[in-house]
Amino acid sequence: MYATRALWSPPNASDQRHICIVTETYPPEINGVAMTLSHLVEGLRTQGHAVSVVRPGQQPSDGPSDNGDPEVTVVRGLPLPGYKGVHVGLPARGVLQGRWMQHRPDVVYVATEGPLGWSAVRTAQRLEIPVFSGFHTNFHSYSKHYRLG
Repeated sequence: MYATRALWSPPNASDQRHICIVTETYPPEINGVAMTLSHLVEGLRTQGHAVSVVRPGQQPSDGPSDNGDPEVTVVRGLPLPGYKGVHVGLPARGVLQGRWMQHRPDVVYVATEGPLGWSAVRTAQRLEIPVFSGFHTNFHSYSKHYRLG
């Protein structure tokens, strides 16, 4: 007889983590980074992790929480020059610190390193929360097309 092993099993409660993703772009926006992060959040939640998201508002009607997801925090942002569909999040130290002191994440993932992401890194460091980042877009290469130097 051969022993069988499940390819996937749900994590034990001790393996579950709270991961906070900080990003300048997330649905309802439609672009590669937003869709990638949406799939990442869905996958982590399917595996039993608690995932919260911090993103800038895209429209004046955006409230402090995303419509369908209470784990999405919407912060102030400004439109990226030349790319109306994306707003750059403004630094949000007070909002981040308040949220993270109330519901402390085990780790913070900064998906886009704009002003919002930079404030997330500094706030996480102050609160001694591990933080890491990934590479999703060549913003440094695209910046000249948006008149950002």
